[in-house]
Amino acid sequence: MEVTIEEYYKKLYGEPASRKKFLSRDGNRIQILKWNEGQTDLGITLYATIGSSIILEYQNNTCEFFLGLTPENDSCIDAVAEVAIEGNGIGPPNFGDSITISFALWESTDMKTFLFTDGEDNIPSISVMNKNVRFIQLVPIFSSELEFKTKYGHKLFWDQFDLLQVPYWESDREKVF
Repeated sequence: MEVTIEEYYKKLYGEPASRKKFLSRDGNRIQILKWNEGQTDLGITLYATIGSSIILEYQNNTCEFFLGLTPENDSCIDAVAEVAIEGNGIGPPNFGDSITISFALWESTDMKTFLFTDGEDNIPSISVMNKNVRFIQLVPIFSSELEFKTKYGHKLFWDQFDLLQVPYWESDREKVF
């Protein structure tokens, strides 16, 4: 028996602490589910989408998005919904691509960009209604970090983040570059 994306999330992390619903201009419904830090073994508050997989399907491949933050900052939900509705074009984005939105990702930050990265270690891909659904992690980055990634590439960007042990999940972190 095939599971829905919501059932899959619940199987992994239990019942979400909250959810917020959005409606796109085209009438597509998006939900952002939230699990508090203590509800998962990830050490973060988890925000995850439902509905992107309907909007961003391309050749039976699609995606949902998730963001991990600590400390929690629920004002990120609008930014996650924006990405869920728009992605970065047609179909699921590629790992290493990014999206810059017109407003801060959450209160108390000047970051406006999410980097798309492989979330397979946290939420493995599944098949839903004959579609391969990947779970793409949203990594918040500052404009100077985006400039570095654009200039030197996705691989060197991550090499530097790893070398400097950047806690990119911290909602109050400082810029690296």
